[in-house]
Amino acid sequence: MNTISKLECPCTRYELNKYETKSFYPKGTTIFIEGTPIFGLYCVCEGKIKLSRFEEDGKEIILQLINQGEMLGNRCFFSKSHFGMSATALEDSKVSFIEKSSIYDAIKSDVNISHYFLNSLGQELAEADKRTSTLIRKKVGERMAEFFLNTLKIFGKPEREHYKLDIHLSREEMASIIGTSSETITRFISLFKDNGLISEKKGNIYILDAHKLHIISKQPKLS
Repeated sequence: MNTISKLECPCTRYELNKYETKSFYPKGTTIFIEGTPIFGLYCVCEGKIKLSRFEEDGKEIILQLINQGEMLGNRCFFSKSHFGMSATALEDSKVSFIEKSSIYDAIKSDVNISHYFLNSLGQELAEADKRTSTLIRKKVGERMAEFFLNTLKIFGKPEREHYKLDIHLSREEMASIIGTSSETITRFISLFKDNGLISEKKGNIYILDAHKLHIISKQPKLS
């Protein structure tokens, strides 16, 4: 199975690590809050992070799941003075921070870093457009199948003949990502299990039939 590779974090690929300060964030800890000033960029060294924003009624909307080796808040960094979302550790995580002035100095001195950020911003915009299109055009079952496939690409871990989704999300968090209720998520998970598409053991979800999930989601088949 081919996966869509994420862009490597420039902290490790370039010499930005000489500017970074690393911090440990236990599961559930907030890294930055929506509306706070942007003083620099964050890179996930270990762990998994969710980016989200909250509506006026307090409902959380999860915008993106971030894996090890990815950066946080790229779009906000280059277009705003304040973060447009919050970042929270989904598990115990180690995150590095690089001050804004160091980022700008590095961009001026290394054209490869400039290319990285341009590619990264383009990828994030494409993913945001795709998510909006999915929410508008697809039914819940199709969105659910697409969610499992997208999560498989980023967090899939081979185990025997199947793939384990190496990330723990509550029913409420899945509902926020897919755009439905937690009750509907529970119903579709049971339906997918009954049809042999996924299984669940000790809170871990396993993908049993990615081909059928692609048919349901109406995406091109993986090669």
